[in-house]
Amino acid sequence: MAEPATYNIEVVAGDDYEITIKLLEDGSAIDTSGYTFTAQVRDDYLPDGNLVASFGVSAVTGGATLSLTSAQTEAFVNYNKLYWDVQSASPKIRTWLSGKVNVTAEVTE
Repeated sequence: MAEPATYNIEVVAGDDYEITIKLLEDGSAIDTSGYTFTAQVRDDYLPDGNLVASFGVSAVTGGATLSLTSAQTEAFVNYNKLYWDVQSASPKIRTWLSGKVNVTAEVTE
């Protein structure tokens, strides 16, 4: 099984965030039929990492769309470091992508 690819994301605190990711296996987009995905943001890696937010996840052809609401990202400025990953829970458990969450504070209220 391959190591997860590293992908750092950029989020503006208080903004909605959405990203569509392509998931590749042996250089080809996976068939996401039957896949269940979970993606989370934590303040550290397990076992000490506290859950900060769970992405809304929907499978799309060859990947997944991940989203966070403005209410979820607003709290990100309260943390020094944040990490994220996306995992499939079925048909096989695998971490596909992981990385840091780089947060920019908002200015406008």
